[in-house]
Amino acid sequence: MSIELTEETKKACDAIAYAIDQAISHEDSKKEIDKFVDCTVDRIYDFLKSYLVGDIGVNIQYHIEQNVRDIIRKILIGDKKAIESLGITFSFNCMDIRQAIWESCSVGIENKLIEDLQDEIVTLKSRLKYAEERYY
Repeated sequence: MSIELTEETKKACDAIAYAIDQAISHEDSKKEIDKFVDCTVDRIYDFLKSYLVGDIGVNIQYHIEQNVRDIIRKILIGDKKAIESLGITFSFNCMDIRQAIWESCSVGIENKLIEDLQDEIVTLKSRLKYAEERYY
């Protein structure tokens, strides 16, 4: 259901809008609008800057943590190729590091490391078997 305005009502609305427009100084209106826009732009800028800086910080932290985890994992499993890719030379004795970590671990961590290594062995045996069946 729609209501149609008569021409007389439309003219009255236009007259009211015109009267309001004439009552308000254009210069005052422009100043107020400019203040509002400037304030809004400043708030949006501050919000976006704060959000982006926080987001960048979280991303950097995540990547550092991930890289440290990867390096430790590679050292713990003795992945020579990966260790070399890190720029660690043969004179760097990963076995000493592995031994020191192993000696400082609690029993729970030791069991988890053993379980992880056993899982890795199963995975490697499976890959080896697949490669042997496929290529030999």
